[in-house]
Amino acid sequence: MRVYYDRDADLNLIKDKKISIVGYGSQGHAGRHNAVDKIAGFMFLKKISSSNKIFYTTGRLTSEMVIKTIKMGIPILISRSGFTAWGVELARGSNLTLIGRAKGKKYLALSGEHRIDH
Repeated sequence: MRVYYDRDADLNLIKDKKISIVGYGSQGHAGRHNAVDKIAGFMFLKKISSSNKIFYTTGRLTSEMVIKTIKMGIPILISRSGFTAWGVELARGSNLTLIGRAKGKKYLALSGEHRIDH
């Protein structure tokens, strides 16, 4: 497992990109899952492509969060929190880029490192 820092990222890759925050949930475990479901429904109804999106959450990267992200077709899942072993295993088996403990200038790339340009 490699720790990445701000200096490892090429921010020019997103310099001219439009970044949108679709939803935010802060009601704990159940609220977080409901927020993800609402985002998935919104994207489905509005026919928003998920292949070029990054899903950021503040909660733990559990197997449930990984499965929902995979089902939504979003290639990258990031959290400032930790992760579960099963979540990492599922991400590795499904080509999902999983980044945990993203705080300040540090993060852990747990799977799908090929999508990180460093």
